[in-house]
Amino acid sequence: MAKPQRNVQDWSFSGTKPILILGDSNINRIPPHTNRKLQLDSYPGAKVYHLMELFKRTPPIPTAKIVIISIGINNKDDDPHHTTCKQLRSMIKHASETFPRASIYIPLINHSPYLTPAQKHNILLINDSLTKHHNTLQPLPQEAFRTTHDKIHWTPPTAQLILDSWCRQLHF
Repeated sequence: MAKPQRNVQDWSFSGTKPILILGDSNINRIPPHTNRKLQLDSYPGAKVYHLMELFKRTPPIPTAKIVIISIGINNKDDDPHHTTCKQLRSMIKHASETFPRASIYIPLINHSPYLTPAQKHNILLINDSLTKHHNTLQPLPQEAFRTTHDKIHWTPPTAQLILDSWCRQLHF
């Protein structure tokens, strides 16, 4: 797992496995796994814009077959219509150039029930946009989803359930 520098401009990515999972700090919550075809890379604090910029700077990786981009809740306070959804389209465009032979998926966003109504609404709008315009993976059922006391980070058991769910949905 990558642990990038604090400065977003210093973030880099080097995909070496056929199945890649990239995302925010919650990717670091996934316990160690035994799948030798799977690479996990975490970018703490990453928003859609940051991942878009990362893909713009990354040379093509033609060996990737499946890419999961977990965008998480870091865009929960941003305007979905004017910012996040537009950035999602651009992020996917650049991801498609970075991973020209891969199927790219974005998991629908699970979130804590304790977020504010406005934050929940923003995530709902982002998920709606994802469903309409991109390949998505289904979220965990709400009753199975747990975060730590900060209402942001997945508990380790939840992280394992999410990875297991993604693996089941994509048959790997």
